Amino acid sequence: LEAYLTADTMAINGMTAPMPTAGCMGEWMTGHIAYIEAQVAAKSSTDVFWHQVGCLMQQLRGLADGYMAKRSTVGNGTALPPLTYREVFNYNFAAEWGDVATMCYSSDSAALRRPPRDTHCSALIKITPDDLYVAHDTWGGYGFLKHRVFKVYELQSTVTMSAYIATIASGDDWYQTSNQLAVQETSNDIMNTTLFKA
Repeated sequence: LEAYLTADTMAINGMTAPMPTAGCMGEWMTGHIAYIEAQVAAKSSTDVFWHQVGCLMQQLRGLADGYMAKRSTVGNGTALPPLTYREVFNYNFAAEWGDVATMCYSSDSAALRRPPRDTHCSALIKITPDDLYVAHDTWGGYGFLKHRVFKVYELQSTVTMSAYIATIASGDDWYQTSNQLAVQETSNDIMNTTLFKA
């Protein structure tokens, strides 16, 4: 439903722009998706973690399906460019692409000295005698607002989050749940490039 209702914005947002499908990055992503799908197929019926991962993969497929359903109803399918599940997966993987690129394009990962990348958010936690305060700041200009949504997932508990159209996670890494749990994190870049060997 989300993708059906926001298909125009998904197309404008560049989701249908070409993503690496060949070379080191494309091969890594193909292997990554294949690994996830194999683990889900083998373990989702007995392992809670892989069952949940399978649900997330289905949610990504649902975004692609909803977009394509909308595409088929608008202008005989020509008003919107086509969108694949792989493109939706890639879009949701955006925060990790920099690390994959660094791993792929470094001839000697141990010697690579990459300057810190721009990060996306910061968080503040303050404990007082009576309460716990949390605050979160997303480092984005006002132009990003056209792609923003506030999502509410009602599952076993309700989860609310600041997010982006066509993403299944916050992207800002800020959540609140109906069981009085606040979840936030800030980006931790990989500065020890020897880790890319793993």
